[in-house]
Amino acid sequence: MDWLEKIYPIELAAEAPQIQLLDFDENYTIDDAAALMVQGAPQFFATLRKKEKEEIIKGRYTRSQENLPPKEWWPRVKHEFHVFLCTEDEKYDDLRKKLKESGSVTSTTILSAIAAAIGSVLSFEAGAIVGLVAVCLYGVIKIGKEAYCASSA
Repeated sequence: MDWLEKIYPIELAAEAPQIQLLDFDENYTIDDAAALMVQGAPQFFATLRKKEKEEIIKGRYTRSQENLPPKEWWPRVKHEFHVFLCTEDEKYDDLRKKLKESGSVTSTTILSAIAAAIGSVLSFEAGAIVGLVAVCLYGVIKIGKEAYCASSA
């Protein structure tokens, strides 16, 4: 999967700043980062004081943005990302082929292509789930494909 090597974590964090949680403490998972995203945690998470971060992590932050993905979307996006990355399910054959053949892909191109493909399967707009897909990709980069696939099954 050469395309995975073309993804830069900093570019994923630009799309989903809540990913910073995974670098804040190694005990947190991509599910925790996604939970922050769908509850509307501030995008400037890294700049908060430790106590403020802990309040957000404990769920004491209220959802304030109208354009957030619904909470129930995360398990569905995570499942489809697992199907795409960890199986040979034919519904993602075109995407796999596109990523494999693209010699000059960028993090943004990869993220957009995956969000569009998963969005199409789930009938979600790609833009609405790009942050959730970024969280999945960050998890793969952080722990490796095999570990991600084993943990997301």
